[in-house]
Amino acid sequence: MDPVRRRLGIGGSDISALIGEDPFKDESDVYVSKIAEPETIAEPEPQVDDERAEGHVFESAIITLAARRFNLTVTPNVMIQHPECAIALGTADALGEKVGVEAKHVTQFSPLHFGESIESVPSHFALQCYWYMGVSGRESWILAVHDRGTMRYYEFRADPELFAVLRRIAVRWWDMHIVGGVPVELTSSDLSRRWLQRTYPQHKRPDLRFAQESELELLNEYLWNRINGADLKRRKEDLEVQLQQLIANREGIKWVDGQVTWRKMKDRNITDWESMARGLMNQFMLPTEREDLIKFYTRTKEGSRRFLLTSKFLKEREEEAA
Repeated sequence: MDPVRRRLGIGGSDISALIGEDPFKDESDVYVSKIAEPETIAEPEPQVDDERAEGHVFESAIITLAARRFNLTVTPNVMIQHPECAIALGTADALGEKVGVEAKHVTQFSPLHFGESIESVPSHFALQCYWYMGVSGRESWILAVHDRGTMRYYEFRADPELFAVLRRIAVRWWDMHIVGGVPVELTSSDLSRRWLQRTYPQHKRPDLRFAQESELELLNEYLWNRINGADLKRRKEDLEVQLQQLIANREGIKWVDGQVTWRKMKDRNITDWESMARGLMNQFMLPTEREDLIKFYTRTKEGSRRFLLTSKFLKEREEEAA
């Protein structure tokens, strides 16, 4: 969905995050996407092998295959909005008179898994289809998935009762956090971090202020987690070494609740491209040519703000543990 339009309401990829059913997105991401200026959350330009860029290439082909399979006449990339609930909106990958199509491309590296039955569809994809049916008034929605080279099709039927529940959740959330201005507790997601870094790229110096009474609880919780988190990390590493000693030359150990393995990874060849480039430059290029080439491939990386905690209590604990 267009970033500007995304700020106007709750879309198909938002609704599952609001109820905790999206493994890749949370409520904090939804909140930031509604309040942030588009340029502050825009993702870096995708690389050639970026999975999402690959998905966009496949999308039109997936829609075409689905239309042929179900004998549909559809229009791609259609903006939809509920006639009575303005914040309920979305972008349908393809829309027909009575049916819509959602296209997904799943690579071999994806953690998502699809089976033969509709019950195998990840819940956030299913909720997206139900949301789009309710928003657009369509009777059914086809989820067409190019799953690691195999085409899979799942047909969802409209569920007015489910949509009514989702709509109430969306409206209540919107009224509280967007209209009412009650902030959502941010998480450490990539989107939240990117938004903060771009919204507040600079800092004043010196400009340390005393904590307000309402901020002390958060600061003390962070300090407690820093101290105990370090202890837990060390204990985890100690336990791993002890378990490796128990496993010895076996593959691992299993018990009723699971298993732990200590397997040797396959050997792999690693090319030191930087050293190779330096060697080639030194062997085949004049000093001035090397300097010109280095300048051509040199870019300035903008500095980001670094979060740093200084605490006498933390310093004492770290000295004790050292």
